[in-house]
Amino acid sequence: MLVDLPSVVDELNIELVIAYGSTFTGKKRGLFGRKDLDLIIVTDFFRSMSIYKRQQIVNERLGKRIDLVPLTTQEYKNLRKKKQSIVNIALKEGKILYVAKQ
Repeated sequence: MLVDLPSVVDELNIELVIAYGSTFTGKKRGLFGRKDLDLIIVTDFFRSMSIYKRQQIVNERLGKRIDLVPLTTQEYKNLRKKKQSIVNIALKEGKILYVAKQ
């Protein structure tokens, strides 16, 4: 599925990747119930970049179009504090694909 992920992890210094959404829950969402790949990617490489630029970089590196929530470490920490945030939903329903070694 993510054959290029190891090289992207190194290049972007990724700390955490969480997959979530219909691919992992089996729940159909939205009007057409499409199954797509939803990822949260956490890296400080994204600092000072717009969301659009972050998504563009990851999609170019993976060679795939994915639904992406690209976060810096601080943004991730802030969202973890909010009970109904996309991060907490993804952690509850999804699967952690990668965690950087501390």
